[in-house]
Amino acid sequence: KLIIDAIKASSLFYPLVHLAAQIQSFNEVLIEQHQSVDFQHLAPLQIYEWFLQRWQIGDADKQLALLDRGFQGHIDLIERGRAFYLFDRHVGIPPLFPL
Repeated sequence: KLIIDAIKASSLFYPLVHLAAQIQSFNEVLIEQHQSVDFQHLAPLQIYEWFLQRWQIGDADKQLALLDRGFQGHIDLIERGRAFYLFDRHVGIPPLFPL
């Protein structure tokens, strides 16, 4: 709750809302145009490696990095990261928004 309140009060709030809307729109269009797309079939290892690269996380810091960013563990990251992963790979998320 504290983090969400801090984000709402920051200058990043509206850019984050805009980014979330872009990601949602991208995924809706992707599914509409490619009905065979199934987010559940995205390779978990690729999503996990994307997360590590995106945040520049070293080998020793992996579990702590997940917890620090609000994930309960690897499975939580993969479940929540699927939509962001595809958007970042095909459109790109600006550096202002490190996932």
